[in-house]
Amino acid sequence: MPMAGPGTRVGIGGPAAVGPAVGSALGSTPGGAVGLPAAMPCPVCGGENAPGMNFCRLCGAGLAAPRPPPSPMPTPVPGARGAGPPVELFTCRRCGGQTAAGFAFCQHCGAMLPTPAGMRDRTPPIEPITEGAAPTLAAGGAGADDHHPRPVPVQPVPMPTPPPAGPRAVAGERAWGTVYRVRRDGTDGDRYPLTGEWLEIGRPGAGAADLVFDDRYLAARHARLEQQPGGGCRVVPIDLLNGVYRRLRGPHVLPSGAQILIGRELLRFELVEEAERGDVPPLARFGVTMFGSPARAPWGRVMQVLASGGLRDVRHLHGSEVVLGREEGDIVFRDDEFLSRRHALLKWQGGQCVLEDLKSSNGTFIRLRGPQPLENGDTLRMGDQMFRIELGGA
Repeated sequence: MPMAGPGTRVGIGGPAAVGPAVGSALGSTPGGAVGLPAAMPCPVCGGENAPGMNFCRLCGAGLAAPRPPPSPMPTPVPGARGAGPPVELFTCRRCGGQTAAGFAFCQHCGAMLPTPAGMRDRTPPIEPITEGAAPTLAAGGAGADDHHPRPVPVQPVPMPTPPPAGPRAVAGERAWGTVYRVRRDGTDGDRYPLTGEWLEIGRPGAGAADLVFDDRYLAARHARLEQQPGGGCRVVPIDLLNGVYRRLRGPHVLPSGAQILIGRELLRFELVEEAERGDVPPLARFGVTMFGSPARAPWGRVMQVLASGGLRDVRHLHGSEVVLGREEGDIVFRDDEFLSRRHALLKWQGGQCVLEDLKSSNGTFIRLRGPQPLENGDTLRMGDQMFRIELGGA
């Protein structure tokens, strides 16, 4: 039986496709080979995943519809032809399915799997070269064996650590933060201590999260709060349909395509291309110029996002400042009782659009485009639920 030579990738079940192995990052997904399906990119973090995976190995986002747990794998018979080393399996504490070692998330429900002790924050070491071993020489050099060349030692490559799979809350464990549920009137409601390394928020159902609410706008696993070194915290949006919104605490530069939540109005902001900002020549017919309103060069536009997914009421932004409100301003929503009289301000400043809250009662929220660190006192909106994050605790 031929032995696997240098450059052969060996996985669970035996040798795989032959290709260059030196220089590839440990833990990264091998590139697509001829006749094999290409790696699947994660829609949330962009990481590459092997074909057939249901959840991203880096952030746990869903890649495909979950499949039922497979039947138990047969145990290899020692000495049998083709038998490889025993495969280490982890049993998911949520669905009971088994996933091979090396995956950070269950491939049946997406729950985090425990990380082997001592392997969370470092890369496995390379075996040192024993004393007395002859150095590797270039081809044709003195002492080289033409029939059995010595392999070149591979240097360790740093590997990004996946999100930690920490234990659940344990009685007597010190809390590093608290999640407060904010009521409609702005007062604090129920409080939930943050004692594990992470906590998921969602809706009851199959594969539900740790903290669940009966809210039709929430997904079963909507977002995750992760503890960061030094007592910090970050939020990781999991649901791609309704997303996670954070309340502004100061001026914020808006990128094109950003979504703004004020009162009950969900608005999409877009920058206007340079070609649209130029003056449009007036229409002339039979030597007569068309009479009309003076052209104003817009720098952006906002439009309402409907529950059906459509857009309506496109409004172009002119001048240096545009005020949004319920009674006063350039863009007014008179039938929204959750808006303040003058709610928010859009400013064109230095070639950028800056969003600023005008001390409104219910705040101005911006949708997060990915994992974001949180500060003490930050307020998050998920579906119809509002939470305030307080870091530190007794």
